[in-house]
Amino acid sequence: DKLKITEGSAEAASIAMNKLVEVASLSKSSVEDTATVYSRLNLSMAELNLGTDAVLGVTLALQNSFKIMGATAAEAQGATIQLGQGLGSAGLRGQELRSVMEANGLFAGLLAKKLGIARGELMKWSEKNGGIPTNVVIETLSDNFQYLAEQAAKMTPTVGEAMTMALD
Repeated sequence: DKLKITEGSAEAASIAMNKLVEVASLSKSSVEDTATVYSRLNLSMAELNLGTDAVLGVTLALQNSFKIMGATAAEAQGATIQLGQGLGSAGLRGQELRSVMEANGLFAGLLAKKLGIARGELMKWSEKNGGIPTNVVIETLSDNFQYLAEQAAKMTPTVGEAMTMALD
């Protein structure tokens, strides 16, 4: 039902669901968690008109970055909620940025690199500039998609991931 709302039709939701199953498999995440991340990002980025495949790519990149950092599902979900709220308000700032930085130091480092600043300067930069713009966040994930996929692929699945893949 969430997908039907975000995609606009049952047919589009069905197509998106098939792609979400593939993304979940690639990221060794549950389909439910992947669909939740996708739905939140899709709603937050609606005004960008990126399309399903682009949002799926951002979803996979984000999930891979959490995986590489060893974030638990709860940490990743909490930070994703904060990220979605930040993106939905046209920029990542304040508590949303802090939450994402704490749960995902890799992503914070990639954001800082994109902005040409040290990671420790992200909060100050965000305050000074009214937040990190949504397009910069999305570009950071898109620009690093291949790197994140390669790093995640090198990791041995955890017991939890193996169980998730077996159950999904």
